Amino acid sequence: MEHRSTSGLRYGERRQEAGGVALSFNSQGGNATQLLGILAIVGSCLAWALDNLTTQRLSERDPFSLMATKCMLVGPLGLALALASGHAPPARAGLIAAIAIGVFAWAGSMVCFALAMRHLGAAKVGSLLALSPFAGAIGSIVGLAERPTLAIGVAGLLMAIGAFCLARGHLAQLDGRDRRRLERLVRYMSRPPICTERLELLEDGRVYYGFKSAW
Repeated sequence: MEHRSTSGLRYGERRQEAGGVALSFNSQGGNATQLLGILAIVGSCLAWALDNLTTQRLSERDPFSLMATKCMLVGPLGLALALASGHAPPARAGLIAAIAIGVFAWAGSMVCFALAMRHLGAAKVGSLLALSPFAGAIGSIVGLAERPTLAIGVAGLLMAIGAFCLARGHLAQLDGRDRRRLERLVRYMSRPPICTERLELLEDGRVYYGFKSAW
């Protein structure tokens, strides 16, 4: 069961990646996006992966405090980089709108992101969030009246398959032998002085430390 579950997760991740590649091509012009743009996307993905791993290690802390600290650092840094690159300071109305969007959209999503990290882990959350490019493409069609393309349709199909495989792999339960082994390990780790808090083994194989996920 564990092998089949892992294979399903990997298959789902590959479908997500293929969907992202499909979105990166311009089907109307028939040419791939520029190399510099692709390299910039790869760099941002690497930075995002590092951010995910760091957030996952801190996800047991209060998500509101974690994201408040993160926003206080990211906001001024982003503004400083924009000014250093030659952009004009934003007008007051634009600044207020940007702050409102940051508080209610970005910060709120980051709190949910930290909670998801706590319960699912960095790998699964990052893979499921790979649906965001497709969601952005759909939003551009609905909100900006852009024309749908074949690439968007192919990407949507691949990402839907990937999301289904990831969800199915996460919900797969352990077989009897592996579960008994994990139960023995949890009982051993629960003994003082190794651990003074309650450990609980859930149906999907996750272990909870007190009321927080341990691993």
